[in-house]
Amino acid sequence: MKTTRLNYKIILLGTGVLCLGILLVIHGEAAGEGVRSGLLLCGTVVIPALFPFMALSDFIVRSGASRFLGKIFSPVMKLFRLPGVAGTAVLLSFVSGYPVGPRAANSLYREGQLSLEDARRMSYFCVNAGPAFVVTAVGAGMLHNSRAGVLLLVSHMGASLVMGIGLGLFSGRRKAAPVSVKQSEPAPKTALADAFVEATGDACGGILAICGFAILFSGIIGMLGHMGLPDLLYRGISGILEVTTGCAMFSAMGSLPALAAVISFGGCSVLFQILAGCKDLRLGFLPFFVSRAAHAGLSALLMLGLLSLFPISQPVFSNGTQPIPAATSASAAASLAVLGMCVLFLLFAAGKNKVAIGGKM
Repeated sequence: MKTTRLNYKIILLGTGVLCLGILLVIHGEAAGEGVRSGLLLCGTVVIPALFPFMALSDFIVRSGASRFLGKIFSPVMKLFRLPGVAGTAVLLSFVSGYPVGPRAANSLYREGQLSLEDARRMSYFCVNAGPAFVVTAVGAGMLHNSRAGVLLLVSHMGASLVMGIGLGLFSGRRKAAPVSVKQSEPAPKTALADAFVEATGDACGGILAICGFAILFSGIIGMLGHMGLPDLLYRGISGILEVTTGCAMFSAMGSLPALAAVISFGGCSVLFQILAGCKDLRLGFLPFFVSRAAHAGLSALLMLGLLSLFPISQPVFSNGTQPIPAATSASAAASLAVLGMCVLFLLFAAGKNKVAIGGKM
């Protein structure tokens, strides 16, 4: 039975690879154009928006500052039935971009500061688009309506909070779950300079993987655009594959609940980016896919409720898709969050140095 299933998988995989190869031969120019669009997207949006936060989250974990920050976030984390040390990762997931939250949870688990159960649970709801992308790129850039962007952000973040609290309630009382090997050993003292170098190197590897998936799916979408598919089907497949392209296409339809669902799902590109960057958590594709679909459904429902309370009177759509503005690489909320964390880290580092000096004396 197992052999038969394995044969079916090999046949399906081989057929898929063969079809993709044929499409590359037939629509090679369209695929190349899609790849060029993906490279532009990575250079102007993905790297500026995500890399600083990825390096910062890894540095906070490796330097030990996450334990210090955990005391501050501990009361808020009780809502999610998570330890305070998870607070930094949760905050970064709300102000940065999709892969940052799960990567931070993976780092916390790898460094022995978070149990496997808690880290996995975090990865199901800490997958959020940054405020700059939702409000500036989608709202102001694609819909030409900042108010619509704010409503999309509220529905998106609200769905994450509902999922986080709900998963915490269903998890019941937190038990002593198996943790990584490092957690059973004394935490090694990492010099700040070493932590900075390691965090930067890890972020470089992570951003390369993220850009690789973004470019690959952009090339596939480029080919699909030249296959003569029905418009609605093409939009639907594009939204499932890559979130930025999906948002640009669905914005032309003017359906805010559908757009909220696309933003919250994140696209298969984001899913693969997270699965590739969180190997220590061994996340299964199917459970993770279901969590993204649930987030998308919740976000769409919340958007419907928000529209009944705050209706959008003017049209929020255009006849064509809109390019992504370069402003997605920064936002006031993200900048304030980074600044606040830098201040807290300096306080932590000052206290650490004071203890070290006191020990020498």
